[in-house]
Amino acid sequence: MATPASSAGSRATTGSSASGPTSNQATVLAAQASEIQQLKEQMAELIGQLQVQAAGAVATNIAPKIQFKVPELFNGDKEKLKPFLTNMDLYCRYNKQTLATDQDKILAAGMHMTRRAAKWMQPLTDDYLKNENTIAKCGTETKKTFKD
Repeated sequence: MATPASSAGSRATTGSSASGPTSNQATVLAAQASEIQQLKEQMAELIGQLQVQAAGAVATNIAPKIQFKVPELFNGDKEKLKPFLTNMDLYCRYNKQTLATDQDKILAAGMHMTRRAAKWMQPLTDDYLKNENTIAKCGTETKKTFKD
């Protein structure tokens, strides 16, 4: 709140009279009022954006996560291949943050293999890991398996 001394000081510097503000003061006040209105509109827009973002964050945190069972180990039995691949595809889609690349998915599938299937996959996985996860450095069979 302005004190009488500060009001008198501002009138003296802006050239106001006892009867009211001068035309220069009125112009300045109108410009300030316009700027305040623009800032209020910008704030309202930003608040709206924040509310939308907050609602989205709440909605994603509310949704229950489905618990997917880890796929059963595949031993190389041809009759169980199709269900194994379907289950691995679902598992990889559910864990897409962790299994982001095709190579990650192939390694995950390899970790779910036993017996004949693991025996076939082991040298390919070893070659891929030995070559620092760089397909270009791997052998021909590994390149075929791990290609994009």
